[in-house]
Amino acid sequence: MTLMRCGAVVLSCWLALYGQAHAELRMLCPGGAIGLDTSAASKPFVRMRLGPHEGNFLIDTGATSSQVDAGLYGAAPGATITLIGSSLPTLEGGSFNAADRSRETPFAPPGGVAGSIGTDILSSRTVEFHYENPSPYLVLSTQRCSPRVFEDAGFVSVAQPGFGAPTPWLSWLLSPFAARTDIVRRANVPVIYARIGSVSVPFWMDTGWGLGATRHMSFPVNAAILNRLRGAGIAMQRTGTLINSDCQNNRDEDAVWKIADEPIVFTTEDGSVLFEYGPPELQIRGRSSCGTIGNWSEPIGTLGAQFLPRLGTVVFDGPNRRVWIPKAGTVVPARDAFRGMAFARNEHGGWSLSIRETLDSAREESLKSCNGRGADCRIEVTISSSRFACLAVAKKANLGMPVPAASGSLAAARSAALTACKSANGVGCALVYSGCND
Repeated sequence: MTLMRCGAVVLSCWLALYGQAHAELRMLCPGGAIGLDTSAASKPFVRMRLGPHEGNFLIDTGATSSQVDAGLYGAAPGATITLIGSSLPTLEGGSFNAADRSRETPFAPPGGVAGSIGTDILSSRTVEFHYENPSPYLVLSTQRCSPRVFEDAGFVSVAQPGFGAPTPWLSWLLSPFAARTDIVRRANVPVIYARIGSVSVPFWMDTGWGLGATRHMSFPVNAAILNRLRGAGIAMQRTGTLINSDCQNNRDEDAVWKIADEPIVFTTEDGSVLFEYGPPELQIRGRSSCGTIGNWSEPIGTLGAQFLPRLGTVVFDGPNRRVWIPKAGTVVPARDAFRGMAFARNEHGGWSLSIRETLDSAREESLKSCNGRGADCRIEVTISSSRFACLAVAKKANLGMPVPAASGSLAAARSAALTACKSANGVGCALVYSGCND
């Protein structure tokens, strides 16, 4: 092992360290690697030099144009500037839009946001996000690797027709007048498909979306999705309001709705299941001059950056116009990508269930709450924060003990709890709780 002492030249030394480990890094499509800072809501930032400045750049699959901070680069907001020289693999320079990124400082690594790399650059490359490694990293390649490479590695593709369109802004402007439109082509943002009950809709895969430190995932959607869910009779309840600011610092108030029973299932374009989470919390985005999903008349949602640590490795394959998702068990998720769950019970039937950011805190709270209802509680079922799982509790009214069961899907956990309760107490059992650690 070779040790290096890093002084003030942090970036060059850091890149040298990554260069030494380059051969050890897992790559599906050979290219250049650079480390990721994922400390801000799992969003993928790289520390890189672009032109005369160095800073944190967001790798943003939800942005159609690459930007630099206007203040850092001494440019007027809205201007387009040409920059030469970059430490990001495969990027030698290009044209960048100047924007005020200073208000994003609370949602970025220390030092704020120097800029972002959007799909105008990313869609012509193979972009691998590796969160399964203790030190997450990015691999960029300009070569086209055969789809067989990814298939043999255990990945499934989601087709992206039109990804890499050269004029997404023109498609955006013309889209309200189009009879039939292609969301990928129009926005130049990769998509995956989501199903809630009988409602199936496209979701943008936006690595630039993420707020706060919680591992709980909510899903921004537009009003068209909410209307479809209502039309399909999907049970849901409004649970609150989220306050946020748009790109021009205008205040937005988004209604939050919680789906009662149906999980959210993510699929390929033909409906093949990729992965699922529990009944989702939906954030209804309104219209904005910044061009959010609230401006779209078609149903469209957003899958934010938290999907990256949960899946471990995700590949945005611009040359083949596909996104590659690992099959279950192919890649180990990042540690603590989910939340911990713990179920405690005593011999008198008292019980408590807790969901917290870590398993230790869930165990502690569940025991404390259960013992508050009666002594001698013990933890009987736990779900770690390193994998997705669901827990259900069934009980027969006024008879017997509550019976928990855990599984990798909500339906399986519910079924297992009801079956175990019936075996112990006979007919008449009902679910008193079901949920997941997403």
